[in-house]
Amino acid sequence: MGSIASNISGVVWAMVMIYASTIIESSVINYVIIAVVSFLMCAQAHKKWLAYIPGTFIGACTTFAADGNWKVVAISLFVGALMGYAMKHSGLYLHLFLKKKSRPLIT
Repeated sequence: MGSIASNISGVVWAMVMIYASTIIESSVINYVIIAVVSFLMCAQAHKKWLAYIPGTFIGACTTFAADGNWKVVAISLFVGALMGYAMKHSGLYLHLFLKKKSRPLIT
């Protein structure tokens, strides 16, 4: 579940960058804001539940790609993480189930 927290934190960081860039219209200052926020995105990994740094950047980049539509992005990332979790565990269950049913070819 750490990936969900990391994804959602990336969405929050992206919205911070988007809102900061609307308040401050200087491109140089916006580059500084991006650098500082990117550093903070990596620095938050000292918390165990935010340690998945690629997830943070996925959340942020997805928010930028969706033009700041954070509600859709957050829901999509949450559902995607749940689907990934369900697929992993159903695949492991299916593997164990089929392994019990199979017999060795050479007896």
